[in-house]
Amino acid sequence: MRVFISHSHEEQKLAEAWSSLFKGIAYGLIDTWYSSDQAPAGGMGPGRWREKIGRELEGAEVVLAIFTPESVNRPWIFFESAFALGLAPSKVVIPIVYYMDMAALPSPLQDLQSYYGDDRNQVIDLCKRLCRPKPAESVDPERVKRWSPDLDSYIEQIEAHRAERLNKALFYGDFHTSDTAEKLVGPWFAKWTQLHDDGRETLWQLQPVTVENTGWRIRMVGTTAQGGLSPFEGVVSSKGHIALSYWSREESAICGTVLLELIGTIMEGTWQGFTAKTMRERLSIVKGRVVMSRKRAEVEEYWDRLP
Repeated sequence: MRVFISHSHEEQKLAEAWSSLFKGIAYGLIDTWYSSDQAPAGGMGPGRWREKIGRELEGAEVVLAIFTPESVNRPWIFFESAFALGLAPSKVVIPIVYYMDMAALPSPLQDLQSYYGDDRNQVIDLCKRLCRPKPAESVDPERVKRWSPDLDSYIEQIEAHRAERLNKALFYGDFHTSDTAEKLVGPWFAKWTQLHDDGRETLWQLQPVTVENTGWRIRMVGTTAQGGLSPFEGVVSSKGHIALSYWSREESAICGTVLLELIGTIMEGTWQGFTAKTMRERLSIVKGRVVMSRKRAEVEEYWDRLP
């Protein structure tokens, strides 16, 4: 049996998990193809990709269409499913749903038998359906028991993909835009002030700050007047809004947050925390303002009324 796995490029690991599962349990009876396959003879290869997709869909008996909240609105997966259904009545299209309800599928696909790809029992049901010796026969229960190691490996791959997806959801896109963070990489200089209850604003600290981009987070490391390091870590939105947290690895529980906005060549915002200028001082709740620039003079003159 030839199985075409339709998926978005970002969900290549889900397609790979299905391909590996079938190789383990179907004993060569199921041959899979998916566009992002990295095997030497797999994937798109050279040539016109539309023609390649068309040939593979024509040759497939079954199309597994992978849908997630990120890909459900991608027209290409829906097109491949519809194209397969239009080729011949014998074509079978099976939607595989991850991390969402089946009701979110495009309405024409809701009439098809669908499966939750992260539900072990439903995955077993689908495998039993595809691995039947003959349409009217069922898979030997003893054979199903022997699938357990391959099913365990499949579920581990799905859980790893889920964890990676959550990390991306938290630290990419609206939460963290790596391209924006990359533009901020390098040396900066920061001026921190303290806002007092009586309305006064005084200098808290001047310090050089090094900005790094880890891909998932932005990291800032400041150097204090005493030679210590002040680590900050957080995220940057595509519009240049920056949210950071900081903490201490020492015995004292120094911690806090910083909110910044990128305005031209300046990062300006507010900060607050349970902190002190040095580890020898008593900790207290402090809040203030901060401005950062790549030029020390620009920072020092930004609020010229402050000491």
